Amino acid sequence: MTSSNESSTRMHVTYTLQPQDQVALVAFIERKSRSLVWTILIAFLLLPILTLAIPYWRMSPFDKMFYVMRLKHHWLTMLMPTLMPIWLFPPIFAWVVWKNKRQRAKDFQENDELRQPRTIELTPESLRVATAINEAQIYWKTMHEIGANETHIFLLTAANAGHAIPKHAFANADEAELFAQLARTYWEKAHPTQIKAPLPDPRDS
Repeated sequence: MTSSNESSTRMHVTYTLQPQDQVALVAFIERKSRSLVWTILIAFLLLPILTLAIPYWRMSPFDKMFYVMRLKHHWLTMLMPTLMPIWLFPPIFAWVVWKNKRQRAKDFQENDELRQPRTIELTPESLRVATAINEAQIYWKTMHEIGANETHIFLLTAANAGHAIPKHAFANADEAELFAQLARTYWEKAHPTQIKAPLPDPRDS
């Protein structure tokens, strides 16, 4: 594995992908997707409450009294249709995660390109990935996210796909950090955030 700091605007690293790198990539993607999982779970939890609350607020005072009496004795029956998605979500999500891991392991064993030494180069315009079989250029504007942890740098080309670069592919930790920071810089330039103008101070009027 080799790496190079060519200039202040370009860097590249050459390494051979290992199964543990694919595992790290899958784990990183799953952690990032947990925010979506929590959003879905909260929505499922709010659904039963809204199912009971919306009819209540639209009732007349007289009907509300009978609705509350019925709710006290039959709340589980009334909630049953909306609770079904909550019960089904955990096993379905676990099955999807298991299937995804199994498919990635199968892809790694069957795809010769994944096991080829690869060079990933950062340029101001794009991310370039080259192996002995193929070359690809991904513009920063289409990149999904840049991330890192203690062992890897992650360059996500989509929400569920990307490249995991082991930090030991670099000469030292400082070079790995410089590589990750340069990737973040290019990604942030291609994805500028909108900055709201400050509100006028009433004292200026």
